[in-house]
Parts: sequence; C-alpha cells; structure tokens
Amino acid sequence: MSALILFRSLSRAQQGVRSLSLGGVPAQVMRAPRAVSERGCAFAAGMGEKWLDEALAVLSRAGVGHEGAFLSRPDGTWEEAAR
Repeated sequence: MSALILFRSLSRAQQGVRSLSLGGVPAQVMRAPRAVSERGCAFAAGMGEKWLDEALAVLSRAGVGHEGAFLSRPDGTWEEAAR
C-alpha cells in the first residue's frame, strides 16, 4: 500500500518533501487524488505506507503543517489514516 500526506499548495508540498528528505524519508510531490482532496486542488507527499509514521514525526519536528494523511486500500480507494 501507499500513503499520502496532503498539503494545500504546491510550495507547501515541496517544503514538506524537502523536510522529509532531510529526515531520511523517501517521498515525492504529486497531485492529490480528487477522492482525498475536498477542495479539488491539493498536492501531496507520496510514499510507501511503512514511512507514514516517521514522515508525520519529521513534519511535526520541522514545523511543517499538513491537511491530513491517507492510506490506499487494495480496491484503489483511500482511507484517512488514524495516526
């Protein structure tokens, strides 16, 4: 499975991915799927599911806010991560 951390803007997503990279978490900037973006225009840091807890900790330490975290389901849908 994969994980997404949502951000409101491209620049915030880029800042988040830079912080994640410095913290040793492999992630990439991507457009957020419509299914997880209430406003329709959001960006995300995409990564493997195993990195999500560490990614959220890195962002917290770096003071980089985010809009939410999601995990992919086997059927291709997304569920909000309870982390």
